[in-house]
Amino acid sequence: MQTGTRIDALDEAVVRRLTELPEDYFVPTFLQFQEPLSPHRAAELEGRSIDLERIARKLLELRDPLVFEGAGGLLVPLNRSETWIDFLNLARHLGLEISVVIAARTGLGTINHSLLTIERLRMSNQRIAGIVFCGPESADNRRTVCEMGSVRDLGSFDYKTRVDLELVDSSGHLEECLRPMRPKSS
Repeated sequence: MQTGTRIDALDEAVVRRLTELPEDYFVPTFLQFQEPLSPHRAAELEGRSIDLERIARKLLELRDPLVFEGAGGLLVPLNRSETWIDFLNLARHLGLEISVVIAARTGLGTINHSLLTIERLRMSNQRIAGIVFCGPESADNRRTVCEMGSVRDLGSFDYKTRVDLELVDSSGHLEECLRPMRPKSS
């Protein structure tokens, strides 16, 4: 789902352009809302609601592996009673094997935000694949978060420059995280 389509291009189109991957690598955005607000509020303004089970079941129908962005953070409301963490829990309950890659800013506040995110994911027994840092390099912030949070550093990039995934993922950890995650049906 994406909010803010009134003023921004669809994330899907931007990611296609930046990655230069073929169209069949992408799944159309399930839900679009015009206002650049939290999903719950953007949906309400359009007289719509967000059904997490319906979205999770759609994901179950798609091919492996599937990468999706849960923008805004784990506790962003998707409706008046559920957040992204609720969605992750539901999707896992329905049979999706979830592996979370945290995207963290590099500047002031990232240690607190990142460690809170890690703690909340662990409280819900979610698997954390690791963390990617986005923004100007801050080696100590990266080191501190990864050491204190006991998470794998998957790389970093400055979002103001073109991303070369081979440079971001020089360790090979990010590629490892993106391998098929769902168990094969028996």
